[in-house]
This record gives sequence, C-alpha cells and structure tokens, in this order.
Amino acid sequence: MDQLPSNIVERQAEPALSCRDLKAIEQIVSWEVQPRFFKPGRTAWYVLQDPVRMANGGPLLLAAKLKGVGAWNPADPRVRSGIKGAHPVGVLPPSVAEYEETARTVHFGVDAEGEFRGVHSEPAPFGAILLRRARQEYENAEVLHRAGVPSIVPFALWRYGREQFKGEPIGAVVSLAPDESPYSLDFLYETESNPTSERHAHFEAVMKALGIEGGLDEPSRVTAQSKVALLVGRAMRRFAQAGLYRYSAVWDNFYFNKNDGEVYLTDLDSSRRLAELPPEIGGMQVLRDLAGALWRLPKQFSERGTIHDFHLGSLLEVDALAAMVCGYFEIDQAEGKRLVDPLWAYFLPHWFLLKRHGPEVSMWTKEKCKTYRLDKDVFHCLAILVLAQAYRKKQSELGLPPLPSTAELRRRIRAFLGEQMDYVDWLASRLDS
Repeated sequence: MDQLPSNIVERQAEPALSCRDLKAIEQIVSWEVQPRFFKPGRTAWYVLQDPVRMANGGPLLLAAKLKGVGAWNPADPRVRSGIKGAHPVGVLPPSVAEYEETARTVHFGVDAEGEFRGVHSEPAPFGAILLRRARQEYENAEVLHRAGVPSIVPFALWRYGREQFKGEPIGAVVSLAPDESPYSLDFLYETESNPTSERHAHFEAVMKALGIEGGLDEPSRVTAQSKVALLVGRAMRRFAQAGLYRYSAVWDNFYFNKNDGEVYLTDLDSSRRLAELPPEIGGMQVLRDLAGALWRLPKQFSERGTIHDFHLGSLLEVDALAAMVCGYFEIDQAEGKRLVDPLWAYFLPHWFLLKRHGPEVSMWTKEKCKTYRLDKDVFHCLAILVLAQAYRKKQSELGLPPLPSTAELRRRIRAFLGEQMDYVDWLASRLDS
C-alpha cells in the first residue's frame, strides 16, 4: 500500500489522545494503514482504544471521524450508496478527480441580496476534501463545542502533499465523536433487507436508548422518528443560536449519542457564520435551514424503498413534522400540529399518487419517481411562509436574527416561484381556517 505524503496543519491542545490512538490516526491519514469505511462515501471511522474527555468536562469521546482520507465505492450493487457517476470501486485513496455530481446538485437557497434562488454546490474532489473546506469543518466544530451544542469535537487538520484540486490544496479533518457507532439515524426511514451484525446492533441500541420496544416494525419506527425529529429541531435551533447557518439536514448527517440521548451534528464543512450576513438575510438563512430539515421528512417517505413502509394513520398520529417544529420553537404539540398542517396538505396528494402504483414503484427510475414527488422549492417557500410568524414571536427569546416583514417575504417568494405562489397562498390559508 502506497503511503501518502501528509503533514499536520493544526491540532487542538486538548483532548490529549493516547500515543497509540494518535499513532493509529496518523497511520490512517497517511495510508500506512487503510482507512475503514462503514458506509459508502468519504468519511472513515476509528474507535479510540483509550476514550478521552475534555479537561473542563463534557461527554466522553469514544471515536474519531476522518473526512477526506479517501472513499469507499462499493462494488456490490446491493449495498445502498449515494455515490453517482462512473468511479473506480473499492476503498480508494483521496484523489483530485472531480466528483461531478456535487456541482450538478441544485439546492433551495438565499442569495447575497436576500432573494430566493436555486444554488449549486461548489465542485469537490472524489474521496477528498479541499483544505479550505476541511478547515471550515474544524473551525465550525470548535464554535459548536464552545457553545455547548452536541456535535463532533475538533481534533486536527492535515494537508496532503502538493496535490491540488482546481488550484487549491486538499486535506483531511479529524474530529472526535461522543458515540462509538459509525452509523447515522437514516435507518429510521430506510431499512436494509440484510444489515450487517454491526448495523443491526446499532439499530437495537438506538431504539433501546430512545425507550422504544418492538424492533423496527412501523409503530416503533414512526415513534422513533417523532422522538428524533424533536431532537433534530432542537439541534438545528442551537446550531443557529451558536451563530452558524447552512446544515444539510438529511438524517444521514445526524448521529445519536446513546449515552446522553442527544442527536449530535457531524457534517460541518459547508456551514457558515451568521455574522457574515446582514441581520435579516441571516434570519432568512436560519429559517431556510429549518425548512430544509422539514423537507427531508416527506422526501424520505417518498423514496422508492420506503413508499409502502408507512401508512397515513401512523404518520399523523405521531407527526414528526410537528415534533420538529415543537423542538425548534419550544411550543406545545397542538400549536406544532397547526403550523405544519399546510405542509401535510401539500405532501399527501403526491404521496398517494405514488402509492397507487403499488410495488411497481420500486422498479421505477429515480427520475420517474421525481415527477410524482412534491416540488422542493414550493415546499421550502411554503414552510418559510407558514413558520415566519412563529419565528418572529420567538426570535428575541431564542436569540435568533430577525426576518423581513411578511409582505416582503411574500414578494420575494412570488419573484422566485411566479404563479406557483398562488398555490402556496392557498395552502398557507389553512392556518387561518
């Protein structure tokens, strides 16, 4: 195995890892030892032999998350993978070949003038991370840790030799985690037919920590979704209160600390500082983050592999959308349900259009499924509009940046959506009925 030239750029003074853990991590970064990937992508995992704690307390840190040290692209098509495009298979070292899908993806966003628009992610190397982006994750983790927000804890930053991607050096960032499991919370909506024994043990341990019995049957899973959604809402609010915005709220980016029952944040290389923005644009970005977190729930229920796993009665009974809003704004369940009613009203017709096609949906292409799914831009705009009043009521109490007036938000949404704004208005009017 060829070693990669690398040098450490920055390292936290604490926690002080044991010599054997530090050596093991250095060997993984340099590829003296092949990184271990537990899921497809560019994040490797190492369980500490000697867990540590910060000098001023906090959770016991049990593992290291290593981003940018390579990638695992599984050869087995049965392994669920989000990697798209033609790339070599296997466990691969970091490269400067472009992962083209990153730049193709369009996100709902807010531009520098405070207008809504589709935004593209910047180009990224396959299995690697720009040193600049690695530093963003490192520094953002430090911000969250100092603010007491459950998240990864920064440890060290590396640079890889002379390799460059589009004129910039590549690197790796190593963070410490309060739970030894390398698996996220995505299993709560998308199960595997033949999970590994490690992944199955993770399922069971999380459900036990949530106080839920019954395995992964539908009632148990939707109850767990609601409990976790409450925690996700709380985590997203605390993320904003710490002065950050832009978090990819897919549940693959939320991990669970079984020792304290908290969701913790892990994917921080795209997050930015609210202090960089005018106050009202900051408020729009914060509410956009919440809308994005809510969007992930109906999107997850509409995936080909999950469309028939859940039923209307069980989803509405526990209402994970309402739970997330309740966790974010610290409001009661009745008010949470009232606020998300227009979101359910938009989602359900699309969901049942998919359901009526039965098992054949699982054989459809992803592109065909998208033609039946609710529109991402409409959902985000609707969520922002129906939650704006609740945001304003809680803004000062929760220490969040201000929003433009409702009239101004509506103008900006109409400028973005055009005639679809009439549909958003009609759905939003359910709040007044």
